[in-house]
Amino acid sequence: MSHKILFVTLSTLLLAALAGPLLPGTSTSLLAQEPEHVEEETPLQQNMSVINKGMRKLRRGLRKAESLPAALPVILEMQAAAHFCKTETPPLAARLEGDEKASFIQGYRLQVIGLQRLMLDLESAVVEGNMEQAQAVYQQMKATEDEGHEIYTEDEE
Repeated sequence: MSHKILFVTLSTLLLAALAGPLLPGTSTSLLAQEPEHVEEETPLQQNMSVINKGMRKLRRGLRKAESLPAALPVILEMQAAAHFCKTETPPLAARLEGDEKASFIQGYRLQVIGLQRLMLDLESAVVEGNMEQAQAVYQQMKATEDEGHEIYTEDEE
């Protein structure tokens, strides 16, 4: 798409949005409309999202040795998110009681601690420039993440 067509399209959309209240039969502009219902993410979900996005970035970023240094900020961000997550309670725990709930929460925390250890191992491999080790640790992290999701999250249907 040429720049001129893109500019005209965006200009037209902006003008229509701003002119909405001026047109007969309209009460609000498109810019003022609120979405019907947007469910806010919990802090746990927000931090888990940081980890999930980091895993996707690392999957691509650990393919070439020259891209290893760029992985470090991603790994550090994931470590910070995991640090927060381990002290949170997964929503599924609300359905449990007593010893079963305590065991579930303990298992969740130990799972996140294991993931944190792997993140430290990945950081070490990246700092050392050990591509093979970094890829192996990433695979362990992926398996740990998948296992954790299987146990500690609901299936979305």
